[in-house]
Amino acid sequence: MCRCSESARERYARRLSAPLLDRFDIAIRVDRLQVEELLADTPAETTAAVADRVEEARRRAGTRGVEANADLSAPKLNAQAPMTRPAATVLERQMRTGALSARGYYRVHRLARTVADLDGDREVIEEEHIQEALLLRSQRHLLLGIEYR
Repeated sequence: MCRCSESARERYARRLSAPLLDRFDIAIRVDRLQVEELLADTPAETTAAVADRVEEARRRAGTRGVEANADLSAPKLNAQAPMTRPAATVLERQMRTGALSARGYYRVHRLARTVADLDGDREVIEEEHIQEALLLRSQRHLLLGIEYR
């Protein structure tokens, strides 16, 4: 966590432009586990299972002619990563409110394709994939230790 004063963090945050932050696709905050969570007898997904899902998602991206979905061009993305109407509506709403730039739109679309691949969904991006991608992108300011109010 940043040890700068609140005013210094706010001054720094004002200098960051939306186009710069738009280049971060994912930010995941990982908090320290609570003792109860650590000692709970709840089985977690194994590393091997996660690795298998990632390998399968990369294989699917390979069938689209790219190493990763992040490499899909806009025309290929539209052709090879179709969305349901509700999913497209969510993105359209984000664009109309100014919460998402054109660059952000395509980044969310690509990220949602990856989320769908990791879920094992082969064809169409669903609304929940878009929502998860938006959530992952909305936290990218956390990478820089900045809290917006």
